[in-house]
Amino acid sequence: MTRKPYDNPVRIVGQLRGKLADLDRDLTGLEGAFKGGVKGAFNGDAKAAHRAAHKRGGLPKVEADPEVKAFIIARLDRLTFSDIVAELKQAFPPDRHISRSSVHRWWLKTGRFLPLETAQSDGAQSTNISSNRVIP
Repeated sequence: MTRKPYDNPVRIVGQLRGKLADLDRDLTGLEGAFKGGVKGAFNGDAKAAHRAAHKRGGLPKVEADPEVKAFIIARLDRLTFSDIVAELKQAFPPDRHISRSSVHRWWLKTGRFLPLETAQSDGAQSTNISSNRVIP
């Protein structure tokens, strides 16, 4: 019976030692790179900046219009999204109107992380959307 080349234990040990030497050399190179520090920008930063510059779409209408944003924030703790949109349509011209779903999307991304405003002064109770707490 003939032996296959990988059946020779001495050869296998020699190959493993060669692989270990390669790994040790690579590890030494990495240690030297970490000690020397990183110089210059990473290639990933350039790619991220390029993607951000060519990102599809623009700012949401709520974020693009600071008056509309302030209007919505002032009413978040006491009105439903539908009521906010109804008041917004009365207060702003048609080119600045937004939909209830736009308000909801904005609230999911940004609005629910806003700090709670002071309680209402008129004594009526409302439920804060972000925490389901009743505000006296």
